[in-house]
Amino acid sequence: MPDSIILPTNDLAFKKIFANNQHKEIIKGLIQDFYGITIKSITIENPYSIDEFNDIIDKKGYFAVEVDSFCTSENNWKFSTEMQLLKRDFYPERSLYYLCRKYNSTYGNTELMRGESKYSSLYPTFSINILGYNHFKYDQKAVRRFTLYDEENQQPYHSPGLFTIGFFELRKPDFDR
Repeated sequence: MPDSIILPTNDLAFKKIFANNQHKEIIKGLIQDFYGITIKSITIENPYSIDEFNDIIDKKGYFAVEVDSFCTSENNWKFSTEMQLLKRDFYPERSLYYLCRKYNSTYGNTELMRGESKYSSLYPTFSINILGYNHFKYDQKAVRRFTLYDEENQQPYHSPGLFTIGFFELRKPDFDR
């Protein structure tokens, strides 16, 4: 029996589960359950590699390791998954930065057909931020999804959303008493 248990919330364990080509069905299932999107196939863009992880830490330090998992579906929709156990200053800004950076990453990267714009290379982008603390303290809902929305007309800006950010708070039941 092992001396210690490694939880899936551990940084390396999380990357090994959600950014591993051998575990594509797990990340695909998480995305499908969280967003209600049917995905046929997924490509992990930053596959887990302990050697790469150690190399980044050696060269740039632990905090240089960024988003835990980036993947693309068969229709070029982009997904990022991030685990953040400890509350950090500016995490909302950081999570939006990662989402927008991923959305912009494909701009102009495709061969254009006659009459197409570079903007046609942009695809819907989604993130799932799994938090080990309660960020939204106004109720006990553990899952949040945000997208651009016209409040007056109660309509989405674009369907599907051009970018959607989601949060799952692991600690919600005790509500940080």
